[in-house]
Amino acid sequence: MRRVMIFGGTGGIGRAAARALWARRYALPLAARNPAPLSTAAADCDETTFNAKG
Repeated sequence: MRRVMIFGGTGGIGRAAARALWARRYALPLAARNPAPLSTAAADCDETTFNAKG
């Protein structure tokens, strides 16, 4: 499984990149300055693959 670390994955280009890479079956640890929106970003993807932690 390929992995990519995305910083700023809760909005804008980072969130779009997360969606695109998740669709290609990448493992996606995300990081953001504000952890609250991470759960919203995780809701865009299957939570068995997309793991969001604040």
